[in-house]
Amino acid sequence: MLLGLAGLATLAAGILFVARPVVGLVALTIVFLAYLVLVGAFRIVMVFQLPRDSPGKFWAFASGVVAVVLAYLAIGQLPNMSVWLIGTYIGVSLIFAGVARISLARGFRKTIDVLGPTPAARGAHA
Repeated sequence: MLLGLAGLATLAAGILFVARPVVGLVALTIVFLAYLVLVGAFRIVMVFQLPRDSPGKFWAFASGVVAVVLAYLAIGQLPNMSVWLIGTYIGVSLIFAGVARISLARGFRKTIDVLGPTPAARGAHA
């Protein structure tokens, strides 16, 4: 039942985007701004649930505040901002994902250098 409702909502969103792209873009922007508010509020509340000496507590709080403030600023400029907000978000997200993957790959390389080659790479047969 829930999957069917999700399918209907997805179908309706697709029809909206094809029939009225600007209205669809504004709707998507509103959903994204609601997401920013919820994530920001969640991060702020989460900080108060962490132990007092937790590392990164300040940065978690700061990221929550930034998310809420950005959403508030974006809501004030909503129709004009819809055109570039989603593209900018996707671009920034891809940049950070690329940097994270490069860092992860470098970390794997350093781990292999420290641990040495695997038995299969040395030619050992089990």
